Amino acid sequence: MNRWIAVMLLAAGLTGLLYYGAAGNPWVMLHEALARPDEYDGRVINLFVFPKIERIHADGFDIREANGHPIRVYGDPAGLRAGEYVGLNAVFRKEGYLVALEASVSERRRYKVFLSLFPVAVVGFLFMRTFRFNFRKMQFEARDA
Repeated sequence: MNRWIAVMLLAAGLTGLLYYGAAGNPWVMLHEALARPDEYDGRVINLFVFPKIERIHADGFDIREANGHPIRVYGDPAGLRAGEYVGLNAVFRKEGYLVALEASVSERRRYKVFLSLFPVAVVGFLFMRTFRFNFRKMQFEARDA
């Protein structure tokens, strides 16, 4: 019974933290702003899905988020290159473009993603060395020593 009380208290705490995060400081994402442009005009947009720079212009650049449409961003393109991933904070305009406040190239992002797979493989290897899957019972069991 004590375990259920602890689980319920932790679940209630997590729910409270989620509500606080959503109500207190909601991050506005680009797809939300594009769906309702009048409502989000002038709001700061956080692009943390690391959109990719498609094209560089004299007064800005074009970006594309994963499975998204290209969006024009006005701002200083110094130090940015086409094909790189960029972290971006920008002001959304209802006409469908962004005005960059901060833009930073995510250097070596592809290598970081590849490197993060190494710990997953190590943990998987150690798990499979310690446990085996019993197909009759459809569950993992400890290996005999």
